[in-house]
Amino acid sequence: MKPKHIPNLNLVQTYDKFYKDAHVHYESLDNLASFFGRAMHLHRHDRYYQLHYIHSGKVHLILGEDEYNEQAPLLFLTPPPVPHGFVTEPHASGQVLTVHQSVVQQLIQGLDKRGPNIDAQPFCFTLRDLSEAAKCHEAQLIKAFNGLDQEVQNHDALGQSAAINHWAQLVLVNLFRLIAGSTQMRPSHHSQSAIFRKFLGLIEEYYKDHLVITQYAQLLNVTEGRLNKICRTIANASSKQLIFERLVQEAKYLLSYTNLSIKEIAFDLGFQDPAYFTRFFIKYTTQTPKDYRNHRV
Repeated sequence: MKPKHIPNLNLVQTYDKFYKDAHVHYESLDNLASFFGRAMHLHRHDRYYQLHYIHSGKVHLILGEDEYNEQAPLLFLTPPPVPHGFVTEPHASGQVLTVHQSVVQQLIQGLDKRGPNIDAQPFCFTLRDLSEAAKCHEAQLIKAFNGLDQEVQNHDALGQSAAINHWAQLVLVNLFRLIAGSTQMRPSHHSQSAIFRKFLGLIEEYYKDHLVITQYAQLLNVTEGRLNKICRTIANASSKQLIFERLVQEAKYLLSYTNLSIKEIAFDLGFQDPAYFTRFFIKYTTQTPKDYRNHRV
C-alpha cells in the first residue's frame, strides 16, 4: 500500500509573509485557529520545529504514532519530520513558536557541552504537579513567551529581529530544562525520524567541512542509500540538498548581518575558491552574493 502523503505546512507561504527568511515565527493559538480552524489535520513542518504552549482548554493530539487527550496547561513539541494533527476546544488559548531546525540544533549542541545529552524528540506533557525546580523553569518559559508576544507587536522597532531571537532562545532553553527533569517523556517510535534528527545535528557540526554523504552515513551507521531515502521520505529532499541548504542559509545570514567581504564569507564557509562560492550561491538563489546583500540593504 502506498504510504499516505503528509502535507507540509509552510507558515510563511500560507499565513504570514512578514517572517520571510526569518528563523523564528511566533503567533498566538487564537490567531492561528482563526485562520486555519480549530481542527488541524495531519501535517508536518519541513525544516522547522514547532512548540505549542496551551494555556487553557482540552486538546486531542496525534503526534507521530502517539495519541493524547490532555487538559491544559501543557506543552507539545513537533520536530520537522514528525506528522501531527490536533483539535482544540473553541475556548482553548495558547502560544505557538516555530523555529528553524538550525537554531534548535545549535542550541542543543551548546547545552550538550554543559549537561546531559538532549535530543529534541516529539513529546507532549502537562504542566501539573511539577517539582519546585520545574515550576521555576515553567515560570521562565512563560515569561519568555510573553516577551515574544510583546516584541512581535513592536513593528519596525530597533533590533526587533534580534529581540525575537533572544526570547525564542530563552523559551527553548527552559523547554529543554523541563525535558531534562521530566518523568512524562515517552520513548520515540520513529527510528527514521531519530536518524534524520541525528543527521541534522551532524550537518550543523560539519557543514563547513564539506564532508561527502558517505562520511555522514558512516557517522550514522547507515548506508548512503538509506540516508537518502530517509531524507526524501521526511523532507522531500536529498541528503546533499539539506547540506547545501544549510550552507546557503548561513551565507545569507553572513551577507545580511555582517560586514565580512564575500571572499571572507566564502572561506568561512569552507570554500577554497571564492569564485566557486559565487557560482554555488547563484545556483541556489539565482542571485550573486553581492546582489543579495545589496537587495537586503
